[in-house]
Amino acid sequence: MSQEKSKFNLSKLKDIGSMDVKDIGKLFKKEKSNDVNSSYEVNKVEKKIRIKERAKLVLSIDLGTNYIKLVEGKYQKGKVILNKAI
Repeated sequence: MSQEKSKFNLSKLKDIGSMDVKDIGKLFKKEKSNDVNSSYEVNKVEKKIRIKERAKLVLSIDLGTNYIKLVEGKYQKGKVILNKAI
């Protein structure tokens, strides 16, 4: 092995260590090829997945002077569906 390949360059590590996390991500992000004949782009299949928002179980407690109210329900897409009210 040559001396250059076996040496570890610490100056690059110092530069990366002083960078912001977003900038480090940009460094390692792969660039898309503009070449039409690029096998990477031809074989690449992009899949778009629709993430369904799951209903979240919610519990509301209202501590009033005369009554304590408990309401159980589900929250999904900005709507509340009530299951039980005590």
